[in-house]
Amino acid sequence: MIEFGQAAEGKDRRDAQMILNHKAAIELLVEEAEDIGFNTFTFFNQHVLLLENLLADPSESGRLRQRIVEVSGPVFYPPGIPQQIDAYFRTSTLI
Repeated sequence: MIEFGQAAEGKDRRDAQMILNHKAAIELLVEEAEDIGFNTFTFFNQHVLLLENLLADPSESGRLRQRIVEVSGPVFYPPGIPQQIDAYFRTSTLI
């Protein structure tokens, strides 16, 4: 699947998409290692690659989350307030 970019017969399309998205994200990091940095541009581009064809609303790709996400049964609950998400992101990336 990774070599030819096609899902294996009988396998879940979503799982195949996730694997191919990770492949694309890793390739970007490897191929552009000299030119990319630990910055907003790189993070958002990685987000676009990782979520291609996986989001119900494709406009949510490549930007910080603007809505609450509910996750059932986790130990960690992601922040839900957009301003809080932005503040955490800017603090952690030193923008």
